Amino acid sequence: EILTSNSKDSWEIFDCTPDFSETSQGHKIIMPNANLKGVKGMDIETKTVKKSNNKIPMINISYFFILCLLSLALFLGVIGVVFIRVRRWRRNKNKILFCQGVIPLYYYSKKRLTTVGIKWSNTSSDEEGALGLKDEILREHFINIVKVFYEEYYGGTIDPSFDKLEFYKYLEGYIKKSSGFFKYYYNKFFSIR
Repeated sequence: EILTSNSKDSWEIFDCTPDFSETSQGHKIIMPNANLKGVKGMDIETKTVKKSNNKIPMINISYFFILCLLSLALFLGVIGVVFIRVRRWRRNKNKILFCQGVIPLYYYSKKRLTTVGIKWSNTSSDEEGALGLKDEILREHFINIVKVFYEEYYGGTIDPSFDKLEFYKYLEGYIKKSSGFFKYYYNKFFSIR
């Protein structure tokens, strides 16, 4: 203990090698009782007063307003991204369904089947890949579209009797049934380019 003020009779604890816990608590000031009769003995009770810089943080209204604006901007940004992706998906769907041939629909359907884990190997042909499908109805649809695709791609003839909308609806229904609701829409709007 060190006498810091002789006139006020205030003492302070001083350690030459403070450890972390003492430095984080702040300084301690020890003051003797006010009813002193004499300063002869050390039997005097002392009071410890801690100086602390702990203040309760007050939330300013402007910070709350800024936080609300940022959360609103984030929400509107997410809604905007979803709107753009849905619009792009509709535009691509219209391109695929209303073009004259089946080539874009065929490539789209192969890409969509990868979302449920059905992939053609690089060494097999399109016909072999279609024959390797496990679902019977899906296999029939794909064998039919592969024949029409080959006629258009290699022969240059377009088959007007092929119903692209029926094939598209069946494909999307099959993928929705296989993958589940949320995964289906996530893959439909966010993973297919």
